[in-house]
Amino acid sequence: MTEEQFDQVIAVNLKGVFCCTKAVVGSMIENGYGRIINISSVTAHNGNIGKTNYFSTKAAVISVAQTWAMGLGKKGITANAVAPGYTATEMVQKVPEKILDTIKGRTPVKRLGKPEKIAVA
Repeated sequence: MTEEQFDQVIAVNLKGVFCCTKAVVGSMIENGYGRIINISSVTAHNGNIGKTNYFSTKAAVISVAQTWAMGLGKKGITANAVAPGYTATEMVQKVPEKILDTIKGRTPVKRLGKPEKIAVA
């Protein structure tokens, strides 16, 4: 990957989480209540070939949520990272079918997740 590709994913997946939280955490602190929910990925724990930028950001999102939970919990704010498995998204649908079949075979329900199911988390 190019350095620009690396930087773009870092900007969206990690800096985006930081900037969105920064924009709202002040009012959460004022209200003494808030919920920060970020999206990570199961791949944050086991990685995969060829997507260093993506998997690194997803691992960082988990660490950021843990850090915020410790620092903001005493102010009535929780912070969590939802880490779904492989999900039927445009990105995953580009994966060759043979590889997708292997991925599905490793899941408890033998299928990809659905975005609408993860959204309710």
